[in-house]
Amino acid sequence: MATCNRSENRALGWTAAVLLLLACTYTGNANAQTCSITAVPLNFGSYLPNDPVPLDISGSVDVDCRGRRGTFVITIGAGSSNDFGQRLMQSGTDALAYNVYLDAARSRVWGDGTSGTSTFSLFRPSGRLRQSFPVYGRVFAGQDVDPGVYSDNLLVTIIF
Repeated sequence: MATCNRSENRALGWTAAVLLLLACTYTGNANAQTCSITAVPLNFGSYLPNDPVPLDISGSVDVDCRGRRGTFVITIGAGSSNDFGQRLMQSGTDALAYNVYLDAARSRVWGDGTSGTSTFSLFRPSGRLRQSFPVYGRVFAGQDVDPGVYSDNLLVTIIF
């Protein structure tokens, strides 16, 4: 479990934010292929409510597949807000809006393919594929929130 140190400087309004990605493993037919994924937690660090620039970071989803060739798809759930359009990290009753993306420009929300979201898919030749795929996170600027540790859990799933 990732943690971050909470910064509380009420004059500046600092807020520590942590986003955890949960790992999920799905195993197919033993004669076909097996895949596992792990996710590196996204730790946004300190958020400044008065900063006009969004807080951007990146992490990764690591895939290890073995066996026959085929296409696999990686999806990321909506989190506690159940809304891909505006995911929310919680600290008690306070919420901090953020999202995760497939691209560095943060124009394609990474989700499950519904509600205008995108998924990541890749054709895997036979043998073994070990690869790391970037996840781009953004906490939106201009949110007036109380200091605290904000977090959310997202389920990462591989379909093959």
